Amino acid sequence: QLLRAKLAKVIATSPEEHDVVTSIVSHIPHIAAASLVNLSLNHDQDSPLIKQLAAGGFRDITRIASSSPEMWSDIMHENKAYILSGIEEWQTQLALLASQIKNDDNEGIYQFFEQAREYRNQLPAKKPGAVSSSYELYVDIPDEPGMISKVTSI
Repeated sequence: QLLRAKLAKVIATSPEEHDVVTSIVSHIPHIAAASLVNLSLNHDQDSPLIKQLAAGGFRDITRIASSSPEMWSDIMHENKAYILSGIEEWQTQLALLASQIKNDDNEGIYQFFEQAREYRNQLPAKKPGAVSSSYELYVDIPDEPGMISKVTSI
């Protein structure tokens, strides 16, 4: 009742379903984003173009890599079983895609992206739902060094 009084959107689910679903739609995407950023970091010294071209789409899909490493270390520990299961499934998908690329399996490659596109296009956009897909917060702060850090630190 307390949450409903605060206009929170309550979703009733089991702890197991919560952990499975959040591993798929939150935890593993954070791993993917951090991994892509670390891949870029590994090649940053080889080419100055890495940072120059890592804009737009790359910054969009890796935005969540800027999240708190302390929090994500804790999440990895607390939801270890489902995260590891998801990583294994993802590794299988990547291995299949790598095989399709290596073997010039154009149909398999096409299906990989087509299936993802079709499912992605079915996901709710910025519409009211069980969980809001975006949030905006405006904060007026003095134009002083360190203010953004003070406002955004937990």
